[in-house]
Amino acid sequence: MHVRPVSEGTSFNTEESDIAAAAAAALTSGALPQPALALWQRALRHERIPDDSPFLDLLLRLGLLVPASVEPGRYTAVPLEVFERRATATALNTLQETLDRVRGLHVLMGSLSREGCTSTNGIEYVYGCNVNYAIDEKIEGASHSLLTAQPGGARSPKKLAYSWERDSKAIRRGVAMRTLYHSSAIAPGSDGIATREWVDYMTGLGAQVRLLAAPFTRIIVIDETTAFIPSFRTPPEKGSAPAWMVTAPAMVAFVVEVFNLAWDRAEPWQADRSDDQRTGPVTTQQERSILRSLVAGRTYEVIARELSVSVSRVKQALGALRRRLAERGEFQTVPTRDQVIYWWATSREQHLD
Repeated sequence: MHVRPVSEGTSFNTEESDIAAAAAAALTSGALPQPALALWQRALRHERIPDDSPFLDLLLRLGLLVPASVEPGRYTAVPLEVFERRATATALNTLQETLDRVRGLHVLMGSLSREGCTSTNGIEYVYGCNVNYAIDEKIEGASHSLLTAQPGGARSPKKLAYSWERDSKAIRRGVAMRTLYHSSAIAPGSDGIATREWVDYMTGLGAQVRLLAAPFTRIIVIDETTAFIPSFRTPPEKGSAPAWMVTAPAMVAFVVEVFNLAWDRAEPWQADRSDDQRTGPVTTQQERSILRSLVAGRTYEVIARELSVSVSRVKQALGALRRRLAERGEFQTVPTRDQVIYWWATSREQHLD
C-alpha cells in the first residue's frame, strides 16, 4: 500500500465515535493525516508510543499497528502486505454485505407488494379477502356496465350464492351485464345445475351469457373504468386468488378488448342444448377446439387442461362427433378418430369461430 501524507491543516476528530469514520475516510482517500503517518513511522523504528498518543486509535482501527505482545507500551507495525490483504478482505466483506442488503431490499419490496395493497400508476395489487371486498365495492357502485369472464367451468353453489344478490341488484339498477362461461359450465353435476339456475335467473333480468370452448382468462370490468385480472406472477393463496385492480384508462381499454374478442367467438347460452340437432354446423364449438388441438399434435391430457375439462370429457365429445358424422351421412359407418381429423382438414367448419 502506498501511504501518502495529507496537509497538516487536515483535521480528524479522534473521539471514539468517529474513529471508524476516520478510518473509512483514510481508506477512501488513500491518505493518512501527517501526525498519524509520523506515529506509524515511529512504530517502524520500534520507538515506544504512549497509549494516549493522538491518532493511535486510528492506526489500530486501520490495522497498521498492533500492540506488542511481549512489551506493554510498544506497538508493532504490521507488514504492509499483511495489512493490504486484511484490509482488502474486510472491504470485500463489507461490499458483500451491502450487496446482500440490496438484494434483501428487492425481495422485501416484492413481499410487501404481495402482502399489502400496492398502488402504482393505476395498478393496485389486492389479495385474500381484499379481492372480494374490492370487487363488491366497485360493482355496488357500477352505473352502466359489468363484464365478467369465468373460465373455470361450473361455479360452486357457494360462490354463486355470494354473487347472486350483488349482481341482480346491479342489473335492476340498469347495469348491462355480459358474462362469459367456459362450455364445461353446462357439464352434468350439482355445480352445473347451480350454474344453469344462476344463468336462467340473471338472463331473465336482462343479462347476456355466452359459452366459449376455447381457453380464456378470468376478467371482471366495471363501467369500463376498473378491471380485475389475475396476478399471474404469484401462486393462488387460500381463499380468493390474488389479483390486480387496474384503473389506468389505456390498460382498462385493453382488457375490455380482450374480453370482446373472446365474447365475439362465444356462443349464446341455451338452456336446452342437444348434440343430435339436424341443422347448422355438425360440430360444436368445444369439438372444434378439440379438433384444432389434435391437428396441432396435442395429447388428450393437454387438451383437457386447456379446456378445463376431464380427459374422459374430451373423449366423449369426440365420440359424440363421430356418431353425429355417421348420422349426418358424412360416413357410412362411425368413423375412426383419424378419419374425423382428415374430414376436419377439408371441412369448411374449421373456419368457424
